[in-house]
Amino acid sequence: MANLSVTLRCNQACHYCFAASLSQPGPDMMSWETFEQALGFLKRSGVQEARFLGGEPTLHPRLYDMLQEAIGRGFRTLLFSNGLFPGTVLEQLQGLPTDRFSVLINWISPEDNTEDSVLLQCRTLAALGHRARLGLNIWQAGASFDFLLDYVERYGLKRRVRLGLAHPSLHSRNRFLHPKSYAAAGARIESFTEEASRHAVTLELDCGFVPCMFSDSFRSRFPEVVRQAGRRCNPIPDILPGSEIIACYPLAAGERIQLDQTEDADAARSFFRERLGDFQGIGIYPHCGSCSGFRERSCLGGCRSAAVLRLRSADAHAKGVERRAVAITLGARSSAGHVANPSIPLLQGATSSSRMPRRIWVLPYIDQPLEFWQRLRDDFGNRILEVYFPLPGGLIGSGRPAQPDVRLEEFLRDARLPAGVLVNHLVLPESVQSVAGPIIDVLRRLRDEHGVRAATVANLLLAARIREALPDITLTASVLMDICQPNQALLLDGVFDRLVPSGRILRDLPALRALRAAFHGPIRLILNEGCLSGCPLRTQHFYEMAALGHEAPESLCGPILAQHPWLRLTGAWVLPQHLGLFEGIYDELKLAGRVTLRDPARYFKVVTSYMLGLPLRPDEIGGGPASPGPMEIEGEFFEKTLECGHACHVCHLCEDYWRRLHTPGRSFRPAIRVETPS
Repeated sequence: MANLSVTLRCNQACHYCFAASLSQPGPDMMSWETFEQALGFLKRSGVQEARFLGGEPTLHPRLYDMLQEAIGRGFRTLLFSNGLFPGTVLEQLQGLPTDRFSVLINWISPEDNTEDSVLLQCRTLAALGHRARLGLNIWQAGASFDFLLDYVERYGLKRRVRLGLAHPSLHSRNRFLHPKSYAAAGARIESFTEEASRHAVTLELDCGFVPCMFSDSFRSRFPEVVRQAGRRCNPIPDILPGSEIIACYPLAAGERIQLDQTEDADAARSFFRERLGDFQGIGIYPHCGSCSGFRERSCLGGCRSAAVLRLRSADAHAKGVERRAVAITLGARSSAGHVANPSIPLLQGATSSSRMPRRIWVLPYIDQPLEFWQRLRDDFGNRILEVYFPLPGGLIGSGRPAQPDVRLEEFLRDARLPAGVLVNHLVLPESVQSVAGPIIDVLRRLRDEHGVRAATVANLLLAARIREALPDITLTASVLMDICQPNQALLLDGVFDRLVPSGRILRDLPALRALRAAFHGPIRLILNEGCLSGCPLRTQHFYEMAALGHEAPESLCGPILAQHPWLRLTGAWVLPQHLGLFEGIYDELKLAGRVTLRDPARYFKVVTSYMLGLPLRPDEIGGGPASPGPMEIEGEFFEKTLECGHACHVCHLCEDYWRRLHTPGRSFRPAIRVETPS
């Protein structure tokens, strides 16, 4: 087997996409010359089927010609697609011979899909009929996919359904199904298999599944399904548009070889097996080493990228194993002289230039009945990454006064929204050694009872303890850590998965770009906090709110703002209508407001405005006491504040803007243009 990734472009932005690390400098469309070389490679390799992948392969302008050429050379052809075909392509594909051409439509997960996309996919299925079969990648343990069987019947599709796992990509930021959730996913697959058998539909499992995710009774009743699990984790290989060959999509950030540097697919597989040799004895679970199936190689231990993830999480530095993982991840020069692809900063959900990236949101918990969360889920469920709440139990504060949580257990049990917990007290009340154990116990309970697998932490040492004890918990570096420089970001590597930059640089695009380049994971921006940039009173303010339990402490910056009210314009806030100025800087967006948005009507107004880009004034976003009052903020002015360098001692832009809005007709000094380093 070998795959042809004819384009890296895509017209969809799936959260789980593990092909994101295919992005690279160079061509994103395979040339005809490279395509012909690739067909020759397949022919020499004895491959009978030419498999066309992407990106989304139907975006290649010569896809139809490529399919015809492959069929003319004697290959069967299989097209992997999301089904969002351009109309002309769909018409062309209907003319290809049914015995030499088929399509696997990878159904867009409900979390990423839209009504328009579903209609387009259904149009494609209706047109292709028996030429098509369905597939779906599982990235959430509770995912439901019984609906696929309805489509098989409705559109007369091939009676085979492919299920895949969303794997971690070594140098990307995709969401994936953690191996600790495999058993739960396995239970869903078991019930799906039972229903599929009643419809005479065959189930195909892609790579990375392991037999132990299924029950003993299922293994005995459906041995033909379980036999597919465990064995499928080998270099494929995949040929990219620039004529490079990779082992597979999740390992795309590792070493690559050129198409003309290897004879055939067997030689390429041997090359990658040698480079991945250190991981042959490592599975996705610690207990793989004691498993007879793993020792006898009837199970290969799951996806190699998931094994690398386990090594990182288990702090394998002392054993020297992670050094090899880093070499593969970042790219090391091999003994054969091949140079691995350098690490490339990627945007989660990156799409073709014709489509804006989907915005992913993190929202505050407020103590409301299930009907409130049902409405939120119905309106915006596919955009919500996390709803966050303070660590229960009163062990530590969370940067704000104590919050009502009468309905918290009900929310966690029944709201069906992903949840995350705040462990971000500004200063721990005791030593890390004293508080870590009880905090980890609470996190473990939240994980085991409610599936909470995300925590925002404000202490590096505490985060390291949590990482060691609970490696499957996603850790976000809190805004309270005040990370604003690249050297600080480097200190977080290996402990934190995500980073919320300091509010002092939220309105400083050059600083945000530098931080993004330095940090390995997704960047999450808080949009509506509103504190002054680098306020010297911030630490005391947060202490009084959290430690002293003040519901709404007096604004400590009040005297400063009375003297210099225009400083309110420099605060850490971004209005919904100005979010477009930040594209490419962030991966996720967060709204604060556990106190200011406690009223459900205001909560929905602010969330809806940010989700849909509807204009708001600064006083409407739920910010803090330093937020400006009811005033209009012009886009041109706001954009200038993002590149000004905050040299307020020589630049009068904000001061003059404030005076113009508050004293119409007044003349004032022209703002001094401040050049900042690029």
